[in-house]
Amino acid sequence: MLAPMAIYTAVVAAPAAYPAANAPSFVIPFQPKRVTFINEDATLANAVDVSADGMNDATRLTPTIPNSAVQTLNQTNSNWWVKRAAGTPNVRIVAED
Repeated sequence: MLAPMAIYTAVVAAPAAYPAANAPSFVIPFQPKRVTFINEDATLANAVDVSADGMNDATRLTPTIPNSAVQTLNQTNSNWWVKRAAGTPNVRIVAED
C-alpha cells in the first residue's frame, strides 16, 4: 500500500522586496519533491519573483503570459521567498512530497 502524499498549500501577499534571509515568505513543513507557484493577479505588470535563498531569483511569475503565471520547480527547499514587481499580487504555493 502506498503512503499518502503530503500536500501543503498557502497564499502569500508578495511584498516589495524579499524579506530577510532568516525570514522566508513561507516555510513548507516538510521537504517537498516539487513546489508550484501561482501568481493569482490578472495584471501583466504585477509579476512576482520567487527565490530559494532570499537573494537570487529562481523564477518570475508573470500574469497573462501563457506558462509564466504558473511555475513548478522540482526542488526540495522548504524555505521560499517572494517579492512583487508592482501592484499587490498574491502567490499561491502548492508543495508535494
